[in-house]
Formats: sequence, C-alpha cells, structure tokens
Amino acid sequence: MAALSGFWAKSGKYPPRTGNLTRILIDGDESFRLIAEDIEKAHNFIYITGAFINLDFRPRPHTHPGETLRSLLLAKTKAGVRVHIHFWNPHDKLLGHELLKDTVTRCDDDERLAGVNSGPQSISARWDDAPGGMLGCHHQKTFVMDGTVAWVGGINSVQNYWDTSRHDILDR
Repeated sequence: MAALSGFWAKSGKYPPRTGNLTRILIDGDESFRLIAEDIEKAHNFIYITGAFINLDFRPRPHTHPGETLRSLLLAKTKAGVRVHIHFWNPHDKLLGHELLKDTVTRCDDDERLAGVNSGPQSISARWDDAPGGMLGCHHQKTFVMDGTVAWVGGINSVQNYWDTSRHDILDR
C-alpha cells in the first residue's frame, strides 16, 4: 500500500512537517514483521503500551519460529537499550474471555515474569490498575523506537490476534 501524504492535515496549530511517513497495515504478519525489524534497529529506547500483551508472543512465527517478543526485547536490553512497557491489567475484569487467555498482563509480588523488573538489562514494566475497571483503562497499542519510529495500531500482541491476509484460523 502506498504511503499517505497527510491529506487530512492541511493547517492547524501543529502544521504537517516533511519527512514523516504514514502507512496503513492490516494483517499481523506484515505489521509485526516490520515492528520486529524496527525493534532490532533500536539503539536507545523502546517504549511499548498495550491493552493485551503476551511476552511469549511470536511476531514472526513462520520466519523466526523460536523468537518471542520477550527474546527480542531482552536482546535489546543486553545491548544497552532501555525497554519500558506499560500494560493494562484487566485480569479480574475479563475472566473467561477466550481470545485473551494467553495474555500475560499481571505481575504480582509472588509471581515474577522472567526478564521483567529484575534489575539492569531487564524489561521495565508497569501495570495499569486504573480505578473504574474497563472505563478507566487505556487501550493503546504502541511501539516507539528511539523517538524516530512509532507504530500505533489495533492489533494486540497475543498469538490469537496474529493473522495473515488468508485469515486461516490455523495460521498462527
């Protein structure tokens, strides 16, 4: 798909600037392949927000079968890149929601996630326990690398949401 030229932003308090690129991607295979490539290119920081994130999510399951979001991010922390994730914490609000059963969104004191909040060279994470339940939550899905690349989208980082243009239920 061709890049959009900013046709909707012609004037205003923050006028359009040259050098920006917007692409609309639909399916997880292309979106997460490109996100993973941008994670690999990061040198300074990676900031992620997510409504539903599984650190064992496989962003490129067909070309990098053993790779997970956790392994990608931990490789970057070991290279000195700061990695920060803000999770929404819906655990007690969405019991029984089948599509989200593989979501890793809780880290109680007695249940630590490997490689998370365990000192230098680990992923720094924070869980949002906003009051008001579903009405107070954030629903962002963003990846920002080095302040120069940002992904803003609608696909949760869980395997059940990963998809190809074929939409084959077994293609995960």
